[in-house]
Amino acid sequence: MSKWGKVSKLSKLSASADPFASMPLSELKAERCQKLVWDVEAEKWQESVVMVKMEGEQFQNGAQRACYRAKEMDAEQFMKLPDWKKAENVVVKKYMSPAARDVYENDVRMQMVAKSLGEKYNKRNPPKKVDFMLTYMLVTLDREEEQVYCAGTCPRLCMA
Repeated sequence: MSKWGKVSKLSKLSASADPFASMPLSELKAERCQKLVWDVEAEKWQESVVMVKMEGEQFQNGAQRACYRAKEMDAEQFMKLPDWKKAENVVVKKYMSPAARDVYENDVRMQMVAKSLGEKYNKRNPPKKVDFMLTYMLVTLDREEEQVYCAGTCPRLCMA
């Protein structure tokens, strides 16, 4: 097999492997959440309802937030045919110390403004392009006490 044939075969194998495949999906409860995406141009929140299955144990943490693996699916798709193996992989973050909802809102706004500015910068064809993670808020809808999270798709951790 040629060198490029091997590269092609390896890329197809890695593209089909789901990094979240080890999640115990059948054991995790599906939760209804409000998804809030900051629209930089309109300067307002875009809202939708999604279903989320999130692991209870963090897989990593930084200085301020704990990180959890989760699967997310549009609520409409969930009602039709919920195939969690095909759901989107997301990383969900929660502050380790209690934080008000506006702290999460400011985090998401800042990240989305940075993403928008990065996209404008990249249009000028710089020598090295930049990208910022698409980030949004998830707010639990059916718990006694509302839980707020930052969430997003991180290519390095989430892409299948």
